[in-house]
This record gives sequence, C-alpha cells and structure tokens, in this order.
Amino acid sequence: MREVYGPKHSSIAGTLNNIGEVRRELGDYALGIAYLTEALGIMREVYRSNHPSVAGTLNNLGVAYMYLEQYGQSIKYFEEALEIKKAVYGPKHFDVAITLNNLGGSHLKFGNFTQGIKYLTEALGIMRKVYGSNHPFVARTLNNLGVVHSDLGEYAQALTYLREALAIKKAVYSPKHFDVAITLNNLGNVHRDIGEYDQALTCYREVLEIEQVVYEARPHPSLAATLGNLANVHSDLGQYEQSLTYHKEALRMTKEVYGPKNTSVAKMLNNLGVFHLKLEDHVQGVEYLTEALEIMREVYDSNHPDVAATLNNLGVIHSHVLGDHVKGISYLTEALAIQRGVYGARRPHPSVANTLDCLGDVYKATGEYVTSIRYYEECLGMRKRLYRDTHSDVASTLYSLGS
Repeated sequence: MREVYGPKHSSIAGTLNNIGEVRRELGDYALGIAYLTEALGIMREVYRSNHPSVAGTLNNLGVAYMYLEQYGQSIKYFEEALEIKKAVYGPKHFDVAITLNNLGGSHLKFGNFTQGIKYLTEALGIMRKVYGSNHPFVARTLNNLGVVHSDLGEYAQALTYLREALAIKKAVYSPKHFDVAITLNNLGNVHRDIGEYDQALTCYREVLEIEQVVYEARPHPSLAATLGNLANVHSDLGQYEQSLTYHKEALRMTKEVYGPKNTSVAKMLNNLGVFHLKLEDHVQGVEYLTEALEIMREVYDSNHPDVAATLNNLGVIHSHVLGDHVKGISYLTEALAIQRGVYGARRPHPSVANTLDCLGDVYKATGEYVTSIRYYEECLGMRKRLYRDTHSDVASTLYSLGS
C-alpha cells in the first residue's frame, strides 16, 4: 500500500488506525498506540486540523491509554478529540456524546469525580435527545453513572442508575446478552458494598450463567473475573470452602487464558492472598501477595497503580498482623510514592487516601502520634474533597483522629 500511495496518504493512515485498534482489542496496547500515533501524524499532515478522522484517532488513542491506566494521557487525547468534534458536528451530536462519555470515564479513574459526573451527565442528556430513552448508548452512560455514584458511596443513586440501565438493556437485547451481564455485575458490586450479600450472589450467578452461554464455557477473562466475584461474596458469607473453590478456578482459568506471567494472574493471586489473610493463614497469604507483586513488577512499569495496591496489602499485613512495623511502613511508603506519581502529588484520589489512612494506623500503633495525625489529617482533607461529609470513609478517618 505504501508503494502505491506513498508514505503520507489518508488510506495509509486509515489502515494504521485500524491495525492499532485491532492491537488494542488483542491487549497489545503499546503496539496499538504506536500504530495509532503514526496514523495521527499522517492525518495531521493530510487533513486540516479539525477533521473527523483526526478526532477519531485521537479518541482511539485516549481509549488505549485508558486501558494502560495512564489517565492523564487519555484525558489529553479525549479533550482534543472533543474540541474537534464540537467544531465539526456542533455540541449536541452523538459522536460528541461518545467522547464526553470516554472523557468522563477517564476523569473518574483519575479520581476527578465531580468532573467525571459532569461529562457523563452531559453525554446522557445528548444521548437521550438523539436516541430516546431505550438505547444501548443511553444504558451504557447510565451504567457508568451508577458505577461512579457507587464509588462515591452514594448507593441509592447508584442502584437507581444501574436498574434503569439494566431495564433498557434487557428491553433492547436478549436477557442473556453480555452487555446485560456487565450491568448485573455492577449491581452485584453495589449490593456487596452495602452488605446485601444474598442479592450480590444472585446477580453474580446470573452473570455467570450469561457468560457461560456467551463464551460457550470456554476460558475467558470475564468468566474468570465473575468466578473471582463469587469467591469474594462467599467469603463475605463465611462460606470459605466454596470461596476457595471459586478463587482457585478463577486463577486456573486466568492462567489458561494469559499464561503464568500476566497482570490478570497477579490480580487473582492478590485476591487469593487477601482471602488467606482473612482465614488467618498469614504465611500463605503473604506468599500469594509476594508472587503477585513479583509478576506486577516484571510486567508493568514500576510506577503502576496495581503495584501500589499490592504493596499496600503487604504493608497492612506486615504491620497489623505480623507486627513488623518497619517492613509495613516500607511497603506503604513505596505504595504512596507510586500513587502520588500516578495521580499527582496532592491530587485527591481514593487510593492515595487509603494509603495515607493505613500509614496513620501504623504510626499510631508504634506510638508516633504526631506523624500519625499528620497522615490522618491529609487523608481526611482528601476524603472530604472526594466525598460528601456523610461518607463512611470520612467518618472512619474522623474516628481515627479522635481515638
């Protein structure tokens, strides 16, 4: 094709864009980004700056960086795509709404909840006008709003959005469609968060039934994730034997899909580690968490949120369970440094607040109260910026400061 058109032709750019998208779908994000970046360079030369194809590739790059959890980069690309789409189509076009939805999702992952809700609500308004109430795009945006309100601890609002999304999806699709399973899974998560474990179990079982039909019982990442959710809720119910069975099946399936050295495998090992700690099987728990950390360090850049999450778990177990406060502080301090690098030095984020809270606990346990208060106060300030004053995490930090 390059021989026919030369290196700087719109057809070359279109093909590079398509290859980049396929690579992203296959999980090869770095190579996908390389193709998309090359496509964008050609498009900027071939087209005027405000061209739909440029906006499309910018949007695709934003999605790719979202999958890599590099949300600052994804926001940059989505914002430029949005500016072009508004100039080309006007502010109330469905393509504008799609990028608003993506931009909202990136802000939510970055911890910018207010900004995320603003973009998602704007996207929802456009989609309702363009498509009416019963449309998959409307349902997906309602689903995303449900997830963010759940993250904010606003569970009644989350359930309202998710139930509306589910009703639309069941009307539009068959009841056994994978998109129905996505919202059912999110409903299960909310029910679990508010302690309604039987309802969570019902949701997760229905998700499993759908996924077994959709994927014909072949090993699949979504199936493995659902098995992991079932493991967690059985653990919540004190049904540890069933929980362990699901955990092991989830890990086996994930290894079959990805091989032994994959981030999804590491997450399953992390879950198994936390499960064994719950059973007070501390040696086994630490072994699983350490194995998860080794894989993550090997696969990810060292400054990755999942690395920080596992370091956080190891810090808590070493400090609070094994009584090794020095090692606990070491793990937690490293986790905090990574999180500040990823999310910004002083930017409020739930994960940063959680690690600050854990460090406050450890320093309180060692009798270093001035340092403990400093971490608790920073945690409280962050949680008040993230959540409403009535949120349980705000109350928990206030209690820690007062006790």
